[in-house]
Amino acid sequence: MRKWLSIVAVTALVAVTGVQAQNQGGGRGRGGAMGNIASVLPPAVVDQLALTADQQAKLKDLDAKFLKERDALLAKQKAASNDVAQVSQDMQAARAAGDTAKAQELRTKLTELRQPQLDLQKKYQDQFRTSLTDEQKTKLTDALAQQAQRRGGRRAGGAGGPPPAGGGGN
Repeated sequence: MRKWLSIVAVTALVAVTGVQAQNQGGGRGRGGAMGNIASVLPPAVVDQLALTADQQAKLKDLDAKFLKERDALLAKQKAASNDVAQVSQDMQAARAAGDTAKAQELRTKLTELRQPQLDLQKKYQDQFRTSLTDEQKTKLTDALAQQAQRRGGRRAGGAGGPPPAGGGGN
């Protein structure tokens, strides 16, 4: 029993440390299924697109703009007592305590809080999509759909819904 409690305590400590790093701007990665959105496109998707140097530069520029806008959104949410990281931490604590009803309630709240980030990511994905060839647009749509499938159908076509009709761009 002590060993089990030690494992739970260490796991909780690691989770809290990760959330605190994200709050301090140190975590650009994804923290689990509802983790921080790190960029316009996931690295695995970018790898599949075989981008030209110009496309890479455009994506880098969009990433910088996206992160700035996303960070402002997160700061606004935090100021309004809707801190994504805090809700995530509370959800993990409820799970650890075995309070499944509270954990589900917090998961729903977390999903609602994350929707503006997902919408923002989709906006930037659509902007980047205009710089892709038709073949790359198809690859992007397929790669995002595969990722959504791996996540159980969430975020099909990118953030917040299906991909735009006709590959969405030009």
